[in-house]
Amino acid sequence: MRGKILASAILISLGLNNISLRAEDASLSVGGFFSPKGCGFQAMSVREDGVCRTITAVADLYNVMTGESPTPGLRLSFYQNYPIKEWSCREDLKIVMMAGPGVTVGYVCDASHKEGESRGYGIMGGLSGAVGVDFRFASHVSIYAGLSMDLALHVKANDAHDTSVNVYLNGLTRVWMPELGIRYRF
Repeated sequence: MRGKILASAILISLGLNNISLRAEDASLSVGGFFSPKGCGFQAMSVREDGVCRTITAVADLYNVMTGESPTPGLRLSFYQNYPIKEWSCREDLKIVMMAGPGVTVGYVCDASHKEGESRGYGIMGGLSGAVGVDFRFASHVSIYAGLSMDLALHVKANDAHDTSVNVYLNGLTRVWMPELGIRYRF
């Protein structure tokens, strides 16, 4: 268990190093992340060239609301989104459509299991991608709406004291679930 916590801490610190505010960054925004997939915190750094680096820490709610899972999992994601199209609708609103690749890691419950095998929590990690629209208001509030997909592996211990490695099905089957981020820009 200590190894899992240490690995997660290392990945978090690597992600935070990538999103740190530097001289070439135009803005940093932090706030909440809300989705049927989970809820948590989100930070986004927008460089002057428009590239957005986003890190999200989420309490993964798979099967928690139905009572099948007793506690939520933890998922961390990092994306580097590139602007596709920008619109300035008014003086106080800028809309940016963006998409980009990323990575995700976590300790979560997954839908992947073999017949007779219990569903359980395990370590998940892999590549991810996001597409969305960011509404940036002059009042320093940003609202992000988007979708994301994870192409990852899920590793968990089985009842027979061995380990199973499966494709993280939740990353593929929950693509359609919308994500909403409400952040304050500094």
